[in-house]
Amino acid sequence: MTGVANQTFWGTPVTIEHMHGTLKGNIHHPPDFKAGGSEKYPAVLLLHGLGGNRDEHNGLFIRAAATLALAGIVALRVDLRGAGETGGDTLKMTIETQIEDASDSLSHLRELAYVDSERLAILGLSFGGLAGACLAARREDVKALVLWEAPHDMIATMKKLYGTTALKSVRTRGYFQAGMMQLSQPFFETLEALNVEGTVCKYLQPVLIVQGVEDTVVPVDTAYHWRRSFTGTKTDIHLIQHADHAFTHEDWAWDAVNHSVNWLKERL
Repeated sequence: MTGVANQTFWGTPVTIEHMHGTLKGNIHHPPDFKAGGSEKYPAVLLLHGLGGNRDEHNGLFIRAAATLALAGIVALRVDLRGAGETGGDTLKMTIETQIEDASDSLSHLRELAYVDSERLAILGLSFGGLAGACLAARREDVKALVLWEAPHDMIATMKKLYGTTALKSVRTRGYFQAGMMQLSQPFFETLEALNVEGTVCKYLQPVLIVQGVEDTVVPVDTAYHWRRSFTGTKTDIHLIQHADHAFTHEDWAWDAVNHSVNWLKERL
């Protein structure tokens, strides 16, 4: 049971070497996984939010990855640059560095001998959802996409959280203090230059949007904004009544996890 617990529930630690450095993560295998075996599994990459890490709030991503593994799907959750064990200077972080890290992680997952490269998906929370949506539109191997409370307009979200005046300080101080993170002017410039609608309309595979109705960070209307942007595919929306950002109550968290896993099982 200990081996199954490690490989399925907690995940096996993994290090991903790429041209920009090293990413730390955990990979969760189905209970019947055997190293060197012939079976190939579908796989999902989990992308955390801004200021989050590969565990996410209350272990949300641990539960999601373990549930995916129990459903026969390999799950990889990683700390992107500036987060968790990967660490690094958050002043060097932008939406483009997040997309680069996510792409390198997806390539790592794709190249594993036991992963079916024709059955890959991305699940992203909040800022990780924005990065995941952009990445999915840039690659042809992402066959399903799940967005959990992803901001469509990250600049507007930041202004709502911190105020327009506060964000202007980045131009005078050279950085913006967001909690424990320092964000640079390029962070905001790359977001302003990002054409979300012009990017994600190129994605042609199924999309699921899971949204808390009482989310005060990413309003519920954002789910429908995303649906209008994904013009080339069918987009399903699952609303969780009373849920806040990151699904901090147990019932909300399990609703998001179970609905998403069942949806992915049908499409992978």
